[in-house]
Amino acid sequence: MVRTYRGERRDLVALYPAGSTDRPALTFSTSLFLP
Repeated sequence: MVRTYRGERRDLVALYPAGSTDRPALTFSTSLFLP
């Protein structure tokens, strides 16, 4: 899942394990990789 906010430079990427939607296995923001 990728969530972006219009007009802002932030987003959230969340990776969920197969069969589970309770808690993501990993979350991070691509702003870590942007200048």
